[in-house]
Amino acid sequence: MYSNLHTEGGRTNHLIHGQLPGSFGYQNDLVYPTASNAEWFSDYYVGPEKAMAKYELDRLLAHVPDLRVEFIHRGRNVDSAVDDWPNSFLSTGPFMRKFLIFKPIDFNRPKACTH
Repeated sequence: MYSNLHTEGGRTNHLIHGQLPGSFGYQNDLVYPTASNAEWFSDYYVGPEKAMAKYELDRLLAHVPDLRVEFIHRGRNVDSAVDDWPNSFLSTGPFMRKFLIFKPIDFNRPKACTH
């Protein structure tokens, strides 16, 4: 029923009820990747109108030690390898680490169905 519902970053594509309330702000704390040292990351996450949850970026940075990403977070340019970046993934417990996974966000509209 909600397989194509987008509610990230305070935006939604739902016609009737708008932004859904939630108990966690993970999907509203977004980063906008601008460059990376890994081609696979750049191909999938870098581009105009593309974003990702900060928690998801932190998860990738924790699992891929050589990954370096430049991104915009709350209007500030950040380099994951240089700046003192607090990793939100590492500060959560094992239950949340296992189940909190976020897909990339593409704000380009209208969207074609990808099912």
